[in-house]
Amino acid sequence: GLMLSSAFRAVAVALSLAPLFVLPFMLFSGFFISYEDVPAYVAWLQAISPVRYAFAALMQNEFNGLELHCTPSQEMVPDGIPGIENLPKALLESIPPICPIQKGEQYIELYGFDLVDTKRCLIMLGILLVMTLILAYAVLFLTAAKSILQLLLHEPRYTSPNCFLTHTCQKFRHMMPP
Repeated sequence: GLMLSSAFRAVAVALSLAPLFVLPFMLFSGFFISYEDVPAYVAWLQAISPVRYAFAALMQNEFNGLELHCTPSQEMVPDGIPGIENLPKALLESIPPICPIQKGEQYIELYGFDLVDTKRCLIMLGILLVMTLILAYAVLFLTAAKSILQLLLHEPRYTSPNCFLTHTCQKFRHMMPP
């Protein structure tokens, strides 16, 4: 947001371009598309996505060490056992249902966040914040330098210090002396 607002003079332009930058980070954060399902050519977006690190830190914080208990409607009879379909119905009914996810760590692993911990996520969020601020100030510097250069090249007649850094001179140009 800060980088876009420093790059464009019009707020409407910055606001209209913001989703182009934010949506890919949200899409590849691991919430909508799992880490393993992301194509290799856009995997770099996950490495620089602050949404991914924030989501992974929240997952680790909420689910590490948590014991989950299923309600009877959530329990499942195990399947995928070879030859289970050939067993008598009475024997199938005697197999006790199990809870598919019993620990929070299983849930974290399901999302693919078992390889990152909260400390690493917070460090990466800090690094991304500093890098974004540096980039925003660089864009602001370049934008300001471009504006000053345009003022110097296109308006040599009027060089008041009050008008040099603000845009008030452009609004009231018709009132200025030649």
